[in-house]
Amino acid sequence: MSGDQNNPWRNDLDRSAQRDDKNNRNGANKFKPFDEPPAGKSPELFERKETSSNVGRANEYLNVTPASPRSNYDPNAFTPWKRHREAGPGDKTRRKKLLTVLGVSICFALGLQFFLAASFLTNNLHWNQQQVFGWAKAQLGVTLGSNDMILSGYKEGWGENPAGVSILLGLANSRAGNDDKNAKAAMPIYDEIIRINPTFPNGWMNRGRNYQALGDNTKALSDFSQAIALDPKYALAYNNKGCLYLEQEKYDSALQCFTKAMELDPKRFDYPYNRSLVFERTKQKQKALRDCDLAEPLARNNAERKQVDYERTYIKDNL
Repeated sequence: MSGDQNNPWRNDLDRSAQRDDKNNRNGANKFKPFDEPPAGKSPELFERKETSSNVGRANEYLNVTPASPRSNYDPNAFTPWKRHREAGPGDKTRRKKLLTVLGVSICFALGLQFFLAASFLTNNLHWNQQQVFGWAKAQLGVTLGSNDMILSGYKEGWGENPAGVSILLGLANSRAGNDDKNAKAAMPIYDEIIRINPTFPNGWMNRGRNYQALGDNTKALSDFSQAIALDPKYALAYNNKGCLYLEQEKYDSALQCFTKAMELDPKRFDYPYNRSLVFERTKQKQKALRDCDLAEPLARNNAERKQVDYERTYIKDNL
């Protein structure tokens, strides 16, 4: 009898292997073949606790002693592999370096953007250094939502000069955005524009649009009328005033405003389209379709073309 035949442990392993082969054929063994632990890792961390038939083979393979008696074995207390590890000092150092590099990159990108903007403003618009820095401060105020910083930056660059209110108007429109809360917050900036230059029609018209966004149609209508009084050829002010009349179902006044806007600026899509809405509300089918035909070639994008198609279809089906 050979040495292997006299070795009871060897014979037990053979019988265990035979049972495993049978279980694999029958699909009863749900565990995958044992894998070799990663190089340099302690085998004890990767010891697998499987069926009783595999424990002896696994221990022999890993050259470790049996982990615990089967009576104390809890299958939920072990995982096949321990792949994670807790963060140590090295991980915190790497994270700190990564955040530092990220912060430096963001500062560099912002600095480069400011440098390019300052170069453009200096060379193309002939701004001086004080105006560039004042504009940058005001832009930062827009980002942070600070009216005081916006007005302070503007005054540092232009003071009370009425010629610079167009810059402040752009800042006010950026501050207002498309949100009602921001529109209300931007109102003091529009008031400051009109205070600095009360003869600036764009200031009155944009403040009127801001009132309209806030639902104060009375003040909006007053500001649109003031803008028209300062500039009788202000087509956009006529259009906005017509939109207010259309909302209030004052169709005759809306028709006059849209028609005047079309006369002043015949290449704008909004004006014939808005007038077609007046004719549609007053059941004038042919005039409404005619204005749709006028608006279609003036559409600037697919959204406006679809808008015209929808209105034309609605008029044909309902009038």
